[in-house]
Amino acid sequence: MKKILSLLMALLLILFVLGCSEDEENPVNSNNPTVSGSWKGKATLMGIPVGYLDATLSQSGSSVSGSTIIYGTIVANDTLHCTVSSGNNNYPNVSFTSTAPAPGGMYSLTYTGTFVNSDSLSGTIKDDASGVSYPMGIKKQ
Repeated sequence: MKKILSLLMALLLILFVLGCSEDEENPVNSNNPTVSGSWKGKATLMGIPVGYLDATLSQSGSSVSGSTIIYGTIVANDTLHCTVSSGNNNYPNVSFTSTAPAPGGMYSLTYTGTFVNSDSLSGTIKDDASGVSYPMGIKKQ
C-alpha cells in the first residue's frame, strides 16, 4: 500500500511539473485586445485638462496606423489633424506617434500607454520637440 501511494504521489508530481512547463519567454495571452477603433483621451497637468486626443486607429499584426486630432494648450490652443506615422501594440504596451506639418518641419507627439482593460489605456503623451510629457488616459468609444 505504501509503495502504491508513493508511486501515485510521484505520478501526480510529474503531471504537475508537465502542466507548469509553459514557455515563459513567450507566454500565450488569449486576451490580447486590439487597438483598432475610435479612442478619446484627455491630457492633464496637475489634474487640469491641457489637451485632448481623438484617434481612429487600425491594427495589423502588432503595427498600429491611423489618424488623430489633437487640440488644447499642449498644441498652443491649436487643432492638429495628424497621421499616425508609426505605432505598435506589444500587449500590454501600446505606442504610436502622430505627426502633422508645421512651420519649418513636422510636429510630432508620441503616445505611450499600457492596457488597463480591453478598452482603456493609461499612459502619457509627449511633445517630441520639447520632450514634455503629460499623463493621458484614453478609452475606446
